[in-house]
Amino acid sequence: MANKTGMITITDGIDKYVQDLQLRNYSTLTIYGYQKRLALFQQWAEERVLNLATSITEAHLDCYRRYLHQYTYGGKRIKAATQKGHLLVIKQYFT
Repeated sequence: MANKTGMITITDGIDKYVQDLQLRNYSTLTIYGYQKRLALFQQWAEERVLNLATSITEAHLDCYRRYLHQYTYGGKRIKAATQKGHLLVIKQYFT
């Protein structure tokens, strides 16, 4: 759903993306994992007042990549493969 300016918010874009995954018969577990990764990105974006999907630039994505490099879960940094998985979902979301 678009906001008053006709632009799609990140939240609405995620909802639409998840619906698309369901239509393409992705497994429930895969969709859940994608949603968790997108929720982290959405939180990061909201903390930086980046609410519109079209407001995200390559520079923002590079900052997010650096954020993931420092991100900890359970007191430990996430591994490079996990970071790559997060970035892959974000890439798919924007395409």
